Amino acid sequence: MVLLRGEREQAPLAKQGAALLDYGFTLASAKTKPVGELVNKAPEAQPKQDGSAEKDDAASQPVNGKPTSDSARATAEADRSAFGNVGLPLVILAALAILLVAGLYLRRRKARLARANRTAT
Repeated sequence: MVLLRGEREQAPLAKQGAALLDYGFTLASAKTKPVGELVNKAPEAQPKQDGSAEKDDAASQPVNGKPTSDSARATAEADRSAFGNVGLPLVILAALAILLVAGLYLRRRKARLARANRTAT
């Protein structure tokens, strides 16, 4: 149990938590209307009512009672892709970083070879 924003002046937080639990258990014994119920396992999967082969995702569901167009569906799928708004710039930055590191490596290798040729002659 987590107790957020407890008042420190009245009682220690542990006593406030205990009082809250006691209150909850007295509600259960007083036969009050439950707010919800605990679930022990996941509900069984329900088969689709219609036999259509349409995709079961947000892009294929109608919006405001109107079916979505192919362009709207493509836009929705692009928004959910890994390259949405941030992915493509990150890939470009990674490619530039790789090119920079490769360029620095080749430059350093060329300098070593030039230095080795100078000392050998």
